[in-house]
Amino acid sequence: MTGPSSQSLREALEQVKRGEDYTLVGSQQEFESSNITLQNPKSIDEEIERQKEIFSKLKFIYLEQETRDKFLRKISELTSDEIDKNDVKLIEADCMEKKAEFKTLKNGMNQQLQSLHQVTIDSVDLYEVYQQKKQKTQELIDSVADLEKEIDKIFEEGQLVGDQFLSLAQYASEDTNLEQVLDLNNQELQREKVQNSQLENELIQRESDLAAQQATIELAVAKLRDLKVLAQSSQPYATDDKLQKYAKWCKEMNEILVKFTDLQDLNLKCVGEDVFQLDFTDANSTPKSLRFDMSYRILSSDGLSGDFRSDSMDEPEFLQEVAGLLRE
Repeated sequence: MTGPSSQSLREALEQVKRGEDYTLVGSQQEFESSNITLQNPKSIDEEIERQKEIFSKLKFIYLEQETRDKFLRKISELTSDEIDKNDVKLIEADCMEKKAEFKTLKNGMNQQLQSLHQVTIDSVDLYEVYQQKKQKTQELIDSVADLEKEIDKIFEEGQLVGDQFLSLAQYASEDTNLEQVLDLNNQELQREKVQNSQLENELIQRESDLAAQQATIELAVAKLRDLKVLAQSSQPYATDDKLQKYAKWCKEMNEILVKFTDLQDLNLKCVGEDVFQLDFTDANSTPKSLRFDMSYRILSSDGLSGDFRSDSMDEPEFLQEVAGLLRE
């Protein structure tokens, strides 16, 4: 049986939860410890409207004070001859400049609010997805641990059966029915082997599912990290062109496959328009390859003996399918 144990998978999950690079994993604690009075980041629209109302009230107070000042100037004892018209023009020009600057700042503020609003919604949604994937991963780890305990128990029972076999052999040596005793014992051993094989196959399948779930979490956390940087800089989303997007995806896919398989020599590259090829070498130094398109549909394979799906898949299904082929 190959593949990581439940303990190593549990430690890997804890490392993801504690990792400094995954800053959004701790975003819930940061939000709760901040001075914001919101109960949920999704209600930021209500907070923005409340702040706008406060701003409108302050603006009204300012206009009221400005009107009062103008009124007091009108009823003062100063005559028009005592007021320098050039000063008045300078003040009016300065007011117009300040109003234009205020309008520019207000428009910039509205743009920043829209950008932050979208980032907040995306961050909350991705954090919820991360929590769900983490829960599923934890359940798979617990299931793998239970299977390991069952296998250990079966090995212990097998040792007990061996001791019983020795006792029966000793007893049968004193009797004439030794051949019948050996047949019964062989049948029991065959049943134990079948049961062990079934449990090992089930454990391998669980580990493959767990690797696919872990890979999905890695991708989700990477996207969360990008959103965190975007939220801190308060900048609109950066748009990558097609080549940059898939170059980044190829790099992430290489890292995930190397981490969750026993293979060390992996190379994912683009070989045509929307067509990618995964080259790797097995333990016997035999080169193999796998081709697929943008919809995660496997087109062909070279050197792989197992059957593979030829229909379109989503990313988690594709990772699980590739992980299964690499283990064969």
